[in-house]
Amino acid sequence: MKYLFRNDYSFGAHPKVLTALAETSMEGNAGYGEDGYCKRCADLIRGLCNCPQADVQFLIGGTQTNFTAIAAFLRPWEGVIAADSSHINGHEVGAVEATGHKILPVPTGPDGKITPEQIAPILERHKDPHLVKPRLVEIADATESGMVYTKAELTALSQFCREHDLLLFLDGARLGSALASPASDLTLPDLAELTDAFYIGEGRAHRRLLHRRHQERRSHGRGAGYRQSRSPARLLPHQKAAGRSAGQGLAAGRPV
Repeated sequence: MKYLFRNDYSFGAHPKVLTALAETSMEGNAGYGEDGYCKRCADLIRGLCNCPQADVQFLIGGTQTNFTAIAAFLRPWEGVIAADSSHINGHEVGAVEATGHKILPVPTGPDGKITPEQIAPILERHKDPHLVKPRLVEIADATESGMVYTKAELTALSQFCREHDLLLFLDGARLGSALASPASDLTLPDLAELTDAFYIGEGRAHRRLLHRRHQERRSHGRGAGYRQSRSPARLLPHQKAAGRSAGQGLAAGRPV
């Protein structure tokens, strides 16, 4: 058998997945993620993340997940700090910026990883009230160059974001590969604790038809989704509608 490593869409689903779909296709389940299978899957994800209060939603495709999540998280005048090599800054053809949120690229070098030291100058430069306000840091694990974050690196980044009132969103398109790497010491519970939101994407080894599993959490502390903060919820009506329009959509939003 010939294996292609060009991307994670080179093959279809595993035969066992196709068999399970065929066996259940005539059951007459409810749609829009309200069926028993989606509910069981969401419960399994909460358990694996050790995050019982997580709000798990299902979306199709990394680009759709990225721009839907970011549009829901941010106000119109807020922007995204991301690696210059990130998908949202390149291969996703302006999808995030089409929602009205400027991307502030960080020149990260060959590893594609962002550090607090690289973010600080952007925050200083954007103190000017006429510039976009940085509000969210987007990272990918593994990065576009295949490097993975260590727990120490993600902890430092998470702490910096907390101290500067920045959200931390992890693009998990290659998360399965990252967690399986011997260079990584991160776990799903670590991600639930250290990020505000992350998603679990399809990888070549997963062979899923459902491409993305998006997780959000509305609780005290950090998590696989949202954190509790000091002021009332600020998610605008049009952002809620946008969140619901793409795939299964997002939860109502985090208090920010």
